[in-house]
Amino acid sequence: MNSFPEFNRLTFIQNPNRSDIYDIKTPGFNKFKYFRLSEPRNGWMKSQGASYVIETWIEGSKALFSGLIPFKDNIYYGDNKNPKTGRKSFIIAILDGDTITINYFNSFSLYPKERPKFLARFTHTFQLTNPDNETYSRY
Repeated sequence: MNSFPEFNRLTFIQNPNRSDIYDIKTPGFNKFKYFRLSEPRNGWMKSQGASYVIETWIEGSKALFSGLIPFKDNIYYGDNKNPKTGRKSFIIAILDGDTITINYFNSFSLYPKERPKFLARFTHTFQLTNPDNETYSRY
């Protein structure tokens, strides 16, 4: 049985006025409504393997901040640390042109060595990759 922790699948669309901002299109999710996608600005994020950074703010504090590390093709992963509780939430992001899909595992984290196996199982289970190891752009 392929069971996974509970997660939210969230779709974000690029803002037509600000190309670095992505607005949520999935109803009912209240942790954040948009995020900014950018390249890492500091050496530490780059040294951790991050190709992108996602971040957002609510009332002046960061509600989302994570480096996105490439897994395969257009699939990236990272984790968001809640500044109030210190708990981490695992993120799997699929970048597809003007759409970004985030699979958000609230209060779930993995040790770094466990991540590749989890990601491979997740992408296979949800058919994000085909048998030829090519990533589907949508699922």
